Amino acid sequence: MEEGSLAANIKRLREERGLSKTDLGDLIGTSHTAIYQYEAGQIVPRMNKIQQLADVFGVSVFELLGKKSDPHEMTAAEVALIANYRKMNAKGRNMLFEQAQMMVASGMYAREQ
Repeated sequence: MEEGSLAANIKRLREERGLSKTDLGDLIGTSHTAIYQYEAGQIVPRMNKIQQLADVFGVSVFELLGKKSDPHEMTAAEVALIANYRKMNAKGRNMLFEQAQMMVASGMYAREQ
């Protein structure tokens, strides 16, 4: 994500995902008027709303704020994966770990370096 202001990033990400201000407001429990004010830079969302926005957009809070991302910061999907892993018993954890290793080793699912 390119660096930009929080207001500009909210608007751009909302539009890229085809969401109306009302849709986005519904997803984070606020009004379309508040979304308008966030995008216009009239008000800055509280931290809990910034986190909810980042989760909806699938980006880190750093990225949403227009900062260069910390390469070690986890996305919402990574946090959810770890949360599910922690809910598993030892057998489930081992199976998930082995499956992940096989997927990466196959090359089909490995991220390009």
